[in-house]
Amino acid sequence: MLEKYMQGLTSKEEEKVLLHWMQHDDAARHAIQTYYENRWNNMPKSDIPAELQHKMLMNIKKCIQNETKYSGKNNNRHIGIGKKIVWKDMMKYAAAVLITLSVSVFSAYFFSMNEEEKVFVVYADKGQRSNLVLPDGTKVWLNSGSRLEYNNKYGSKERNVKLTGEAYFEVSKDKEHRFLVNTGIMDVEALGTSFNVQAYPEENKITTTLVEGMVKVNTPCKEVVLSPNQQVSYLKTTNSMSVSEIRNAEYANGWIKGVFSFNKASLEDIARELSRMYNMEIKFYSDEIKKLHFTGIIKNNSLTNVLEIISLTSPVTFEVKQDSIILDKRKS
Repeated sequence: MLEKYMQGLTSKEEEKVLLHWMQHDDAARHAIQTYYENRWNNMPKSDIPAELQHKMLMNIKKCIQNETKYSGKNNNRHIGIGKKIVWKDMMKYAAAVLITLSVSVFSAYFFSMNEEEKVFVVYADKGQRSNLVLPDGTKVWLNSGSRLEYNNKYGSKERNVKLTGEAYFEVSKDKEHRFLVNTGIMDVEALGTSFNVQAYPEENKITTTLVEGMVKVNTPCKEVVLSPNQQVSYLKTTNSMSVSEIRNAEYANGWIKGVFSFNKASLEDIARELSRMYNMEIKFYSDEIKKLHFTGIIKNNSLTNVLEIISLTSPVTFEVKQDSIILDKRKS
């Protein structure tokens, strides 16, 4: 099929199969390149001066870069290399190199026009966490009740992902392809950095915390660039945004290792987070205690241990009932 393709004898269906193979199989691309390089090296070129061979190759590259399309049927096409050299006289020497150089250009164009978009989705259900490595080597950790989407065009022009919930990203550096996290309201752009994004649809606040590098955050009200140990918070109800300095940004992704970090967090917010983490329903018998605030770090504890620690420092009691937990105000 490669021989037929080089000679222009393949059908459209055969080209589609061949190009799909080259587009999706690294080993195939390497084998094809080696095949055509060997073919070129084994061709008799003694009658063409070395300088002219080099000029011919450079001109072919230039033509391809300028997106010039040559047809095997157009035998009168000329290539300017000082003298006018008839294309048909060059074909037997240049065909292999021409195809080696143009196949990636043509296949990229072919598939950008014809390949249907495919969406890949990764979930982390309540009570679970997940991690993945994107095609460019970017590492992603998903917190409980979260979802990440990307498609098969990821990295072709940009590196776009869609996040619902919470995730921590370690982005591979690539200055030519920006990395963008879309939450539906807040967009976070990075080149090579580490940051945490929390954007659960049921919560009023969306946050991005920068651990390392630099990110640009876009919200409906403002755009801001973060430095390490800064956190941006956006409130949906008021369409307002604020940037704050935090003592240790690494606590923002402590959930990866089962570490809970609270900074003046309300008991209502803490309960919501614990409910996702442990996949347990948490109910309040007293609305009064919902507004109690807590600051601290709790490491490697079960749900009941976390609640015990909270109850030791506040007027709160808890009771486990089958698949739910009841929080109430401690009676004096």
